[in-house]
Amino acid sequence: MADVLRRLGTPYVFGLPGGEVVELMHALKEADIPFLLTKHENTAAFAAGVTGEILGIPGVCIATIGPGATNMATGVANAWMDRDPVIAITGQIASPRYNTATHQVLDSVAFYRPITKWSTAIHPGSAAETLHKAVRMATSERPGPVHLTLQSDLAGAEAGGKVSTTSPVRTYAGMGGPSAESMVEATKMVASAARPIIFAGLGVLRANAGDSLVCLAEKLSAPVIVMPKAKGVIPEDHPLFAGVFEMLGDKLVLEFGARADLILACGLDVVEFDKPWNFSAPVVHIDALPNSDEFYPADVELVGHPAIALSALAEQLPSRRAWTAQEIGAHRRDLLELITRAGAGMASHQVVAAARKILPRETVATCDVGAHKFLVGQLWTTYTPKSFFMSNGLSAMGYGFPAAMAAQLAWPDKPVVAFLGDGGFAMYMAELETARRLKLPLIIVVLCDGALSLIAMSQERRGLPHNAVDFANPDIAKVAEAFGADGRVCETVSEVEKAVTSAWTNRRLTVIQAIVDPGPYRL
Repeated sequence: MADVLRRLGTPYVFGLPGGEVVELMHALKEADIPFLLTKHENTAAFAAGVTGEILGIPGVCIATIGPGATNMATGVANAWMDRDPVIAITGQIASPRYNTATHQVLDSVAFYRPITKWSTAIHPGSAAETLHKAVRMATSERPGPVHLTLQSDLAGAEAGGKVSTTSPVRTYAGMGGPSAESMVEATKMVASAARPIIFAGLGVLRANAGDSLVCLAEKLSAPVIVMPKAKGVIPEDHPLFAGVFEMLGDKLVLEFGARADLILACGLDVVEFDKPWNFSAPVVHIDALPNSDEFYPADVELVGHPAIALSALAEQLPSRRAWTAQEIGAHRRDLLELITRAGAGMASHQVVAAARKILPRETVATCDVGAHKFLVGQLWTTYTPKSFFMSNGLSAMGYGFPAAMAAQLAWPDKPVVAFLGDGGFAMYMAELETARRLKLPLIIVVLCDGALSLIAMSQERRGLPHNAVDFANPDIAKVAEAFGADGRVCETVSEVEKAVTSAWTNRRLTVIQAIVDPGPYRL
């Protein structure tokens, strides 16, 4: 198993050990694959998911039996819903005792089956083939997690079977373009549309089709609206960028999209939406997979390599000015004005803007789940693909910190900033020791309002009083210092700017406790 992962190029494995996986851990060490100890199994799975998203090969996480396996489930489910290639390995009780023992015994294969593409047990006679198949399934469209369980008495057994010499990783390389017939039909539809608009999703990101997308948008002068996980497929300072869908300011984005008479749905995935499809314009579906979900009605389907399809459309269509720069610019100004309303104290949008002002263009940002997620997803300016990470399909609190650690490990020379709510930070603050041990110079911005504001707003919309949403925070800056990190408390924008500048200049793990007013979240 370790040898297959070594040949795959696995850089490291995340996990929390137990006695049932120590032989696998030793094998990884012998294969020069570091085992990165985390404080919680979910951290391992979240980090493995982001690693898979960045590298294009499965990230790997390991947990032991019973509670180790159950603790890791949320992170694996997140990979399932955000289409991240992951191999999740759990230990299992020795085979002679499996049918008679009860202590910590869990049918982990069945437990993981609903949230993985494949869940199975490893056997010595086919260990290499099983791992090979696991990688192939994890990276095939749509990517996702695979779960493998290994019984402790079999871990040291001699592996048999045939070891494949071919790469199991499935990529877009070799994938052809759409059929000629569908291309003709789509070209006619786009040519006859007066105001086409482009919606870009995860499929564009995975296919590395951003350049082709921008080329087509420029040919048509068509605005581009992106889904949160696809941020960066078009630089967000590009004049045709028209906002992020399913984030703060959605009403304006919906109204703007409704002006179109044709929608080019590029790489969209139903898991990216939390609202029904409310557009009446005809749709051209462009993706590696057919529109089998039928979340939206597609009049034409271009099924094939998205980059090839987008480039072919751009080549066959004449240049034109369907939308004016003035109306797109006005929409963006209206959106910015809406989401940056003033509050009684420092607002979260001011904190995000201050960090973006200080940090360089290539900065990688991660975002946790909470009221701030919808603001950060819309406001943080992203310029390149795979430089912004959030939990979207599952929307799991606690994701932002582990995601930042994975990003910093992948890109040690880039600045990485994590925007967390105080609720999410409290769930995973022990990982400060992990980040410190791994020498990760993260900038962690904790937006503190002492409440689960997203739930509080939900109660307000239903006319209900606040209930079980308020809490007290510790002195987060001192907590950071106790873990060996730098801690800063900021109540003004200038203090935030100084703290971010210091963190980036000194390249030290820094936690910024930003005291914010939750009022501006309420649009």
